[in-house]
Amino acid sequence: MRELICCGRPRVSGLPYSLVLAGLPLMLLAVPHLGRSADLPSAGKDKGQRPLMKGALTPPAPSPKTGTADVLTVTAERQPRPVSQVGSAVTVITQPEITATQRRTLVDVLNYVPGLSVMRSGGNGGTASVFVRGLNANEVKARLDGMEINDAGTPSGQFDPGQFMSAGLGRVEVLRGPQSGLYGADALGGVIDMTTKEGQATRPQAWIRAEGGTYATTDQGATLSGQQNRFHYMVALRHSHVGGFDDVPRPWRARAPQAPAGHRRVADNRNDNRTASMRFDYDLTQALSAQFTAHLIDAHYAYVHDQVEPRTGLDGPSDRHDRSDQAQAVLHGRLQLESFDRRLVQKVEGGIVLIDRRDLPAGSRSARMFNRSLRAKADWQALARLDAGTTLLLGVDHLSERLLRPDRREGRSGGASIVTEAGYGQLTARWNPWLSLAANLRFDASTRYGNHLTWRVAPVVSVPGTGLAFKASGGTGFRGPSLEELSVRTLYVVPNPHLHAERLVGFDCGFEQRLWGGHLVMSADYYANHVRDLIQYAPLPGGGWMGSYFNVSRAETHGAEAVVQAVFSPKLNLQGSYTWTVARDTTTHQPLLRRPHHKFAATLIWQPCAGLTVAPALLYVSSWHDIGRYDPQAVRTAPYLTASLALSYQLTPRLQLFMRGDNLTNRNYVSPAGYRQPGRAFYGGVRLGL
Repeated sequence: MRELICCGRPRVSGLPYSLVLAGLPLMLLAVPHLGRSADLPSAGKDKGQRPLMKGALTPPAPSPKTGTADVLTVTAERQPRPVSQVGSAVTVITQPEITATQRRTLVDVLNYVPGLSVMRSGGNGGTASVFVRGLNANEVKARLDGMEINDAGTPSGQFDPGQFMSAGLGRVEVLRGPQSGLYGADALGGVIDMTTKEGQATRPQAWIRAEGGTYATTDQGATLSGQQNRFHYMVALRHSHVGGFDDVPRPWRARAPQAPAGHRRVADNRNDNRTASMRFDYDLTQALSAQFTAHLIDAHYAYVHDQVEPRTGLDGPSDRHDRSDQAQAVLHGRLQLESFDRRLVQKVEGGIVLIDRRDLPAGSRSARMFNRSLRAKADWQALARLDAGTTLLLGVDHLSERLLRPDRREGRSGGASIVTEAGYGQLTARWNPWLSLAANLRFDASTRYGNHLTWRVAPVVSVPGTGLAFKASGGTGFRGPSLEELSVRTLYVVPNPHLHAERLVGFDCGFEQRLWGGHLVMSADYYANHVRDLIQYAPLPGGGWMGSYFNVSRAETHGAEAVVQAVFSPKLNLQGSYTWTVARDTTTHQPLLRRPHHKFAATLIWQPCAGLTVAPALLYVSSWHDIGRYDPQAVRTAPYLTASLALSYQLTPRLQLFMRGDNLTNRNYVSPAGYRQPGRAFYGGVRLGL
């Protein structure tokens, strides 16, 4: 282990908190020009649609040359752009796709995204990790309606999508590659950006849904959405219960306690999740709009308690339950102003994220864990259109993260906080039909781990008349130490306030080929990332059971992604992807854990007749290196292939019947090692309009 070089506590320099409000004078300056937006096209207003810049997720009109609409991304450049015109690798999943495939959780949605490896312990509700391009799970940033939702209260600060439902989501964008140049800390591997669905129907639409199935599953939901003049609203409620699932693989059941009848007693896993998602938009004028979103989660997860078997002294499952309770609130508000004939779009945003986790092991009060974190954010952003092909983006952020009420009974000490202030800029230019470029630069100043300057460039070179485009991107990223790593002392861990941020340099390059008027799109890219100053836990010299965190490692990842999207007709489309990943620790020359080398995913959405939708899907994941659940030694898991099928039939305009089959081949597999995943399962239900 390399000896840690300690240094003094860094000071924040250069970005006072008042810069967050720097946009207010510009907004006031633009107020006299509000009336100039009156001459903007009003097409679509009668249908409840909003202008493109105001409703940034409105898709572009079909191209007269191709007859198809290019998919729009907002995350790649923090402004609406067609995916074909951005150099970054991005995947966009829309709400109709989520509905057709009946993917009820965010884990199910992300499983089919290229470049991602998702693992969840214990089925629905279990802790989940997302590895992007082979990088660590805490090196990807998750956002919901503009708010960062990584859990600042966990030791690594990673985003856990295990209790995140897809109800109320309008779209999910996954941006791959280092993105700290636009999004700051934790965006080394990429960004998972989620947007709550906006209400646009001119008449109120109310739906209720009831579903049931295998593993004592019950799932109910209700949605109310619509538009009343300038007011847009959407409220989605969801209650999901899953019980009776045993995640212990058969070889390890022999270590469970034996009942008098002779069989082994193993506790099952149960999950109860209540989610409320809402969004309210109000168009104060044609140029000024306000938005408020809220996402609330109340979840209770009970899972098998692992203990030492008295006869053998080996770890094994038991007939008792551990419990994990989670409450999460994400509140966000936005004020957006368009002025000078939409040549200047400004946003002032703010919000809070409160996460409360309680881990309660069976029969052990000393091992209880209480993690409560609060994140508050305020920012200003301005997008200026300099000419037909050039835009300038400027913004400032203020972010405060804090641990609340650590539990001293378990050895924790003191609260902890980090304040980060940042400024960023981006220039996008399209000089001619064959060349465009996006370049950004960001400066972050933190009270705990110093200042960081990051950048990213993403050019696109198109070959006129061929539908062929060459894309590339390269940049830097960093992950700051978490609050726990810096400040929280527990029974076995000593914090290290002198940790440095993890740093990364990465690039990707590839091509996109559009054929048959855009009905067939093929793309492929190669990527490579180099990380240094990785933070890892290690025992203290002479410290017995005590350990701490150190910047002791380096890692590199490289691989390739290939994607095919085919629209055979408006009622038949296919999406398929292949991912190859190599990830290794260059300090120990060992492969990184839980990174499969190969992954293949395919989804077909077919409407063979009016009202009927058929959506089969395949997912193949190769083997990976891992650590055993009950025997802490290196293991190599077995690959697996699963198949699913979702069917829905619109019986009447207000009545829909649906059913879904998961893991139809009844593949017995683990993900991660030691945690068995659900076998063949069937679900069905009804959706009724009121």
